[in-house]
Amino acid sequence: GDQTSSGPYRQDAMIVTGRKCRTFFNTSCARVYGEGENLKPWNGQSDVTIDRFDARSLLSSLPSPSGNSKESSDQKDKEVLLNFERYRKLVEYERHGISESDHLHTVDRKLIAKLFRSNAKQHGTPRSEISGGVDALDDNQEDDEESEILPSSVSQDIHEKTAAIAEAYGIVGYEVIYEMCSLCEQCNRLLKRKQKVLADLPHKRYPLDLEKQHAAVKKRTMQLQSIDVALQQNHQNLEKLSGRRGKGLKLTGG
Repeated sequence: GDQTSSGPYRQDAMIVTGRKCRTFFNTSCARVYGEGENLKPWNGQSDVTIDRFDARSLLSSLPSPSGNSKESSDQKDKEVLLNFERYRKLVEYERHGISESDHLHTVDRKLIAKLFRSNAKQHGTPRSEISGGVDALDDNQEDDEESEILPSSVSQDIHEKTAAIAEAYGIVGYEVIYEMCSLCEQCNRLLKRKQKVLADLPHKRYPLDLEKQHAAVKKRTMQLQSIDVALQQNHQNLEKLSGRRGKGLKLTGG
């Protein structure tokens, strides 16, 4: 590969990690596996052998798929959601015109940054001494390439392009599912914030200052009310999106 690129960000760089361990040799076990003594005939077929601990030994026969069976709407719904989890990033990268190699390069840089920081922390190396500009990368940040869902103000062509890309990966109603996931993530963040506010007790923070206690209680109450309102609004939006998605599945289900 090309060795002229600077710093630790070469796309062809190989990263090797390991840890010290003690090796135990088991010659009898190696002989068993090496000579195939761990294998046994499957279902009485001497020409088909499987490991004696293989779960397939519990099957008496392999069921043949039936071409006439129709998937239920629930099964199709689950398959769409699974495809969304599998391919959502690929859809976003393709929508933004980001190639797979560029994304892998970014992942490579973040992995190197994480390894460098971990190594520096273990050896007590100051962050300022980490070479190659690795410290400038913040691996805790979310991927810059993965933006929020497209706003309604963008052109219809962009929405249609995104839908076409997603449908190629077996995802129907991609943008609605994306919005629902974004709302769920917001709810999780709000719940964590609520737990943090509830854990912050004013009488423990200001045990001897009643005036500060009253002010902290008032602020705490306002924060909890604000969080509850936001959670309620998100739940209402989730119900609306769920209804939109249900209609879309009925229309496309056939």
